[in-house]
Amino acid sequence: MICKKCGQQFEDSFNNCPNCGENVNGKKKDKKPIFKKWWFWLIIAIVLIGIISGTSGGGNSETTTEKETVGQSTETTAAAEAENIYKVGEIFNDNGLKIAFISAEIWNGYNQYMAPAQGNVIVRYYFEVENTADSDRTVTYFDFSAYCDGKAVEQKYYDGGLSATLSSGRKDSGYVYFEVPADAKRIEAEYEYNYWTDGKIIFVAEF
Repeated sequence: MICKKCGQQFEDSFNNCPNCGENVNGKKKDKKPIFKKWWFWLIIAIVLIGIISGTSGGGNSETTTEKETVGQSTETTAAAEAENIYKVGEIFNDNGLKIAFISAEIWNGYNQYMAPAQGNVIVRYYFEVENTADSDRTVTYFDFSAYCDGKAVEQKYYDGGLSATLSSGRKDSGYVYFEVPADAKRIEAEYEYNYWTDGKIIFVAEF
């Protein structure tokens, strides 16, 4: 038999031309079902990988935080001022890592070699931290930055700086220091509690 489409000669027992696939009865060769195509399963695999990555990759990106008051354990609403603003006496709770804002003061316990520039003073924040989560948690002065009247100010490093890696159920305390203008009225120390989401809160010192 000779194929009417490509001219290839083949045995009469063939239903389709072995060269071009033309049906001897003039019908086109049956196409494979879509689920038998290799690219179909490639698309399915890509979609599944995307779904799995989207649901499991964000395990550490969501943070449950709440505001408490020293001596209490009640959640404070936004009516207290703003959800991310903390004043002396309030506690930030980040999934079991509790940071109590104990005090903020003008501090002059430095020596002459560590004195601030003329016209500036040192503001010292004091925090107490507690880990009530099931895993270790860390908080250090590196997690803080500060602004005075909207302008960034320099962090200073003296003895007793806050630096704690806590096992579950452990506590610690420490200081965070900033050099600010002597006439500063409001200093805002930002604490970044979630690197992945850029989550931050502000501890306000007012004088």
